Amino acid sequence: MGKNIALHCLSMDTKSAHFVEFKDGDDPYDVRKYPLLQFSQKAHSKYLYIMPLDEFFTYCDSQDVASRRVVWLNHSVRCGSTLWCQIFHSLPEWRVISESIFATHTLLYERYTEDLLVYSKSKEFAKLVIAGYKFHVSRCGEEQSVVFKIGNLDGYVLRHVHQYFTNITVLHAYRNVLPSAKSWCNISPQSAEVQYRYERMLDTDHRDEYLLREILSGYTQCLPKYVIAVEKFRPESFFEWYLLLWCSFSDAIYESREDGIDVKYLKYESLIENKETYIRKLFDFLSINQEWVTVALQATETDSQAGMFLGREARRKNRRWERTDEAVRRANAILAEMGYPDVDTDFTFENTL
Repeated sequence: MGKNIALHCLSMDTKSAHFVEFKDGDDPYDVRKYPLLQFSQKAHSKYLYIMPLDEFFTYCDSQDVASRRVVWLNHSVRCGSTLWCQIFHSLPEWRVISESIFATHTLLYERYTEDLLVYSKSKEFAKLVIAGYKFHVSRCGEEQSVVFKIGNLDGYVLRHVHQYFTNITVLHAYRNVLPSAKSWCNISPQSAEVQYRYERMLDTDHRDEYLLREILSGYTQCLPKYVIAVEKFRPESFFEWYLLLWCSFSDAIYESREDGIDVKYLKYESLIENKETYIRKLFDFLSINQEWVTVALQATETDSQAGMFLGREARRKNRRWERTDEAVRRANAILAEMGYPDVDTDFTFENTL
């Protein structure tokens, strides 16, 4: 299988593994060129290939990768996670797989009309997930450590991955909720999905219909507190919708801690305040040679999402949230309901680096 092939999803129903092919010579896992694989698959893949699932399982069973060094980089949104990926990508003995989200695709493709949260904990789904991550690791060099930057619902498969890999470190990148949410609101409308959600949030004639879809969709069944909060607050803006997601993603990784999985938190504000000091702290935590700090610092000098609708230049042109007393009151009510402090609080998770 060529190096320009990436895993898209797996299905027990159709007994098949689905792959996408990029153009010849392209590396789908090159995070400098393709910061987020979930978007580059849509924009740059040429073909879809299907392999019988039993052949895929046979291949993955032949890959003895359980002891490989793995870093699981979970995160909220607009929190510097792609910047961390560029840092790891700059290190010669590390490989980054950024937001493959094959597990999310698998989950939705496999059981869209059922209780996804229940199915995500099943042995059948665990088999699919472990095979998929074994495949990803097998695509990396034998001596390379692997970073998985997790997107969307893939955070809910950590329990399965953690049971398989014996040398795994779990990180969660986050940022204070106000600057994170404001950055999210400034995302360019070049993203059709983002633009659709933004318009529906502001269009009173369609908002109720849209919120009902959010509540009923299989996607959000894995975020139960999010669904409850949407029903209660009926978010009136893109900003409020994001607050619910920020809390829900944070809750998801906290549930992993309750499962006995140790999580080290990375705070964006601490990284930006003093990049060298914070990178040195992380390298020390991960036992990475400090001689690579200079290289890592150079990797932070360019926009980690340049050229995308998420990039700095695109966001500078979009200012969508205006601070008013009523906006702050509603935001604080949402955060309180979700168990988090006020929107202006400098919040630090326990066990932050």
